[in-house]
Amino acid sequence: VSGGPGDATVPDVEGDERTAATRELRAAGFQVQVTTEASDDVASGIVISQDPRGATQAPVGSVVTLVVSTGPEEVAVPDVRQQGLDSARAELEAAGLALGGVSEEENGDFAPGTVIRQDPGPTVRVARGTSVSVVVAAAVSTIPVPNGIVGSNATDASAKLSAARCTGTCVTC
Repeated sequence: VSGGPGDATVPDVEGDERTAATRELRAAGFQVQVTTEASDDVASGIVISQDPRGATQAPVGSVVTLVVSTGPEEVAVPDVRQQGLDSARAELEAAGLALGGVSEEENGDFAPGTVIRQDPGPTVRVARGTSVSVVVAAAVSTIPVPNGIVGSNATDASAKLSAARCTGTCVTC
């Protein structure tokens, strides 16, 4: 009378790559079931845990369940455009992201300090903890138009603008 296939030692595959772990468990006579889980600490495709644990005895042919990392959890980048910098920072942090580099760009369409662009853009899925860089509006610098420009011929107007350290393209009248 046979007592069945008996027990065998379950290989310890925690920390191994999924394919290698599956191959090792099957070679030892076990079936493999895989579930996945996001992990900030374990790279994608690596075994986080197993049940039953490695180096324990289990019936040959029984199922060993592996939990395999999918890498850091991904989150959607919120749209922080048209918000002030403090509000944008708070929304990014609430989504599990960080405010990255902040640069300014002259823009007359938005109030100074308002986010006009972001990278990565809205709705892109990124790993939790990713930094999002923003460009905020800065006040448009203006140069006073020297007296006597209106009504001057092009040569005289250009000379007056040059003396004011301006070209005709930077002055709004």
